[in-house]
Amino acid sequence: MKISAKQYAQALLEIIEGKDDKAAKQSVLDFCSLLKSNNQLAQTEKIIYYFRKLYNKRYNIIEAEVLTKKALSAKLLTEVEAYLKALDKDSQVEISHKSSDKIIGGIVVKYGDKILDNSLKTRLRQLKTSLLK
Repeated sequence: MKISAKQYAQALLEIIEGKDDKAAKQSVLDFCSLLKSNNQLAQTEKIIYYFRKLYNKRYNIIEAEVLTKKALSAKLLTEVEAYLKALDKDSQVEISHKSSDKIIGGIVVKYGDKILDNSLKTRLRQLKTSLLK
C-alpha cells in the first residue's frame, strides 16, 4: 500500500507532538531516513506543504500574504497583522510580504481561503462597472 504525502505529514506531526527541540529534530531526521528507505524523497515538497497546513490548523495559525507595489513599512505590516487578528481573535498570524509589479497601487491580502483586494486596479474596475450601469 502506498502512503500519501498527506498521510506522511500527519504521521510527522504526531511524531513530533510534545517533544522538545532536540527530540523533535532527531525525530525529523529519523523520518527523513524512513522516506529515503521507502524511496519517497520525491514527495518531500508535498509532505512539507501538507505538514504546514496541518500544523497551522492545529495551532490556529493563519498564513497571510500581502502584495503591494512597494515594500511596506514595519508599522503598516503591524497594522495589517492587527486587522487580521481582529478578524479571527483565536488565531496567530504569520505574514509574508511581497512586492509585485502587477499591483499598480493599493494592497492585496490573501489569508486562508480569502482575498481582500483593495488594489487600485480592482477599484478602477469596480468604478467602471458602476459607471456603465
